[in-house]
Amino acid sequence: MPTNRKRTPRSRVVLEDPQWMIDYLLTGHIENGSFERFGFRFCCDTNVFGRPTPREVWHRHRDDLLQKWIADHPGTRPCAWWKFESLEPRRRLGGIGTPQHECLAVKGSFTLGIPDYWVTPWQESYYNGKALDIHGRNIGEYSDGAFPYKAIDPGDPPTFESQAAYLKRHGFLTNHEEKRLSDADFMPEIVIKD
Repeated sequence: MPTNRKRTPRSRVVLEDPQWMIDYLLTGHIENGSFERFGFRFCCDTNVFGRPTPREVWHRHRDDLLQKWIADHPGTRPCAWWKFESLEPRRRLGGIGTPQHECLAVKGSFTLGIPDYWVTPWQESYYNGKALDIHGRNIGEYSDGAFPYKAIDPGDPPTFESQAAYLKRHGFLTNHEEKRLSDADFMPEIVIKD
């Protein structure tokens, strides 16, 4: 018996993106991570599990998310903006410490425009021939001074321009947003690693 129902092709069906995807784009964190969520986090340009990529979800919701974010957090941008739209990492202003991607065979990884991984005291010791095993013998065949890169110095940690300073330097601050900022919003940020 014929029916009057129209069949909608699958390609036209748009599924609503779950809230955890939106939260990840804003904060960079996934609560109660499942394997599917883990895959979404690390596969920015590859479709995993039949889900959209973070880049696709960001571009779908970008305007609304940015408008709400700027209203609540002037002088800053959400994690996805830094990942997909920032022009470059934030400018380093000083301090002692070397990001791992500058001296080791690792890809640069950044959060909010600041490097995630830094040379550790153990790496500095190891590559300079000072690391010892449990028996007190040197590990490896490196020599003192062979590795000129430094771990973060707690007395003089790396400092970077603030998000507001970066946004102003590149002309990304809106007029209304800039009026809401104070001098404190332009203070340098210090890298603190455990």
